[in-house]
Amino acid sequence: MDPGPAAPSGGGAASCCADPDPGSALPCSVCQKTTCQKCRKVFNGQRMCAGCFEQAEAERRMQEAVGPNLPLALAAGLIAALLSGAVWAVIAVLANVEVGYVALGVGWLAGIGVVLGGGGKKAAVLQFMAVGCAILGLLLGKYFTLAHAVKEFAGKAVAEFDAARENAEQDDQARAEAKTSADAKAAAQPKSGSAAKTTASKSRPVATIAAEDGEAASEELDPVELEKIRNELLAMRDMSYFSPRMISFACQHMSAVFGLFDLLWLLIALGIAWKVPSPRT
Repeated sequence: MDPGPAAPSGGGAASCCADPDPGSALPCSVCQKTTCQKCRKVFNGQRMCAGCFEQAEAERRMQEAVGPNLPLALAAGLIAALLSGAVWAVIAVLANVEVGYVALGVGWLAGIGVVLGGGGKKAAVLQFMAVGCAILGLLLGKYFTLAHAVKEFAGKAVAEFDAARENAEQDDQARAEAKTSADAKAAAQPKSGSAAKTTASKSRPVATIAAEDGEAASEELDPVELEKIRNELLAMRDMSYFSPRMISFACQHMSAVFGLFDLLWLLIALGIAWKVPSPRT
């Protein structure tokens, strides 16, 4: 009996389309069906046959029709951005330097947060949410870093102020003791005779002129103003991170801590936040 014609080789490449190209035959990433470059499709970086591609496109259109859960996506994005921004600030404080790579993590986590909160879906509206959340997280990290630097500076200034005041008090006491000693010696000198007058006149510059000069110099610094400055520094040192005054101060001086390098990391982080929820990825 005639067995008939032999089956074509190629594992199905001959039936993938009307005019297959056996030389470019590769398996589909989903169903493993052999497909050539004439009918092969790519979806989310995966090689697919025409049937699997149509199914994936149909699922994507269905997901877009339903839409993501926007309130939950926004909440998740905010939580992710705020936590990552706080972590960035802590690392900056402990390392005493701002690590740009951590800022990129803020953008990535903001994007992941809105995607997970939106039910794993990706949409253009989520991209705007992710960018907004990333901006908030980055600003929060900058704010905490600046607020900590202000509190640390105020604490050091108060310590130096107290040390200087203590030294000044010791100097005043030493000058007062020197003047008292000089006055006592002058009183013990004989009152009669030109020699006694000469001795008394010579003892005054040695003992009292320096003390009088010190008193004149100390009078130039208003104790009331100095105490006012110290109290301001003390209040700033003990100020809460979330106090209205600290927030107002940080907002006024935030531009001073943003350099070109910071803007570069900021743009890269926002680009990552924009890309993660993109429907095309």
